[in-house]
Amino acid sequence: MNEQGHAQPTISRRRLAVGAAWSVPAVAMATAAPAFAASACGDCFELDWSQIPSSTYYWRTSGTTFTMPLTYRGSGTPRCSAPTLSITLSWTGAVYNSQGSGQGHGSLSNMARGQNLPAVRIPYLSKGLVLNQQGGSVSTLSYSLSGTPVRSLSTSLYDLSRINSQYGDYVKFNVPVTVTGSGAGVMDNLSPAASSGTLELPAGTEMTRPAQQGTSALPGYQNISATSDAGISNFTMTYRNDQSGWQFVALGNLVVCT
Repeated sequence: MNEQGHAQPTISRRRLAVGAAWSVPAVAMATAAPAFAASACGDCFELDWSQIPSSTYYWRTSGTTFTMPLTYRGSGTPRCSAPTLSITLSWTGAVYNSQGSGQGHGSLSNMARGQNLPAVRIPYLSKGLVLNQQGGSVSTLSYSLSGTPVRSLSTSLYDLSRINSQYGDYVKFNVPVTVTGSGAGVMDNLSPAASSGTLELPAGTEMTRPAQQGTSALPGYQNISATSDAGISNFTMTYRNDQSGWQFVALGNLVVCT
């Protein structure tokens, strides 16, 4: 979503949930990797944005890659070591690249700022990775995994919305994902359309809202999930927006399970 026109956007219209990935809208994805054919460990690890220093991890330049820390989610000692996670963000077009505002493209922003959308009803507040760009721009966010085989991966996707004559968000993934919803109306007004509250989104197919529906009309968010026994080596999300206004989407914590 955005501020109207070409004015610099603010973060005041969005908040981001933190906590268990299955308790908030999640994006999970899998892509076959034959080299990952080893037995499953059953351990899960998390990239918790609230524990990541914003000043260190900030994608100021297109094509930058960071190796990100993953923390064991269980008790005791994990059976396997944590996979190695690298995240690359690239873009074309105009992005709002200002870390000092706490809302720059590729920044870890505190989504609790400006509580002016009570209808969104997010129970917890924390940082998330913000993609903040002007109409006509395209961003590509790539998660690369190596080391211990990963068979499921989930992350939160927030604020897929459209306001006519201002902005419209589109996302697609390089692998098939299953989309479900949390909250009344969150699975309405999607293209492709959901069936019985579920959308099976093929790889490379864009998901958007074809008719006007802003964040203030959405009391919940999409849950998106997939797994692969063959293993996950890469997940890539492409985000674009139409019209001329500034738009946001945000990504929450990342959980990978081996």
